[in-house]
Amino acid sequence: MSDILPKLAADVRRMPVIDAHGKVTNLITQSSVLRFFHEHIGDIGELAHKPVQELGLASGDVPTIQDESPALAGFRAMVAHRCGSVAIVDETGSLCTNLSMSDIKGVAYEHSVKSLLQSAMSFVASVRQRSTRVCSVLRYEHVWFF
Repeated sequence: MSDILPKLAADVRRMPVIDAHGKVTNLITQSSVLRFFHEHIGDIGELAHKPVQELGLASGDVPTIQDESPALAGFRAMVAHRCGSVAIVDETGSLCTNLSMSDIKGVAYEHSVKSLLQSAMSFVASVRQRSTRVCSVLRYEHVWFF
């Protein structure tokens, strides 16, 4: 785990798990590591109270956009900073949520690039609400047919 964390903290999002025969058996993702830490917070001990920068799991400033900025500004910031997400902050600089590259799927659901001109907060709310609805339908269809 100590070899993997710095790579996942830098710019690698997924790492393959390879068995002794060179076969990929699984993927370790940033999300799965976060889920593991969340589920095992009591086992981590004093590390749970240290800032991520002190642990070497973060570097530099976090790219941010204002909550009322157009969503397009967030995607431009991701390209400029060569990262997969930006923090959305309010007028005091407090974190509201994040905008990630995966949220661009919302444009396909909207069938309009005009949705990128919405405020970042409105765009994220719209995309994630629609995404949840789509996932629910897919889950229902899966149960219905199988």
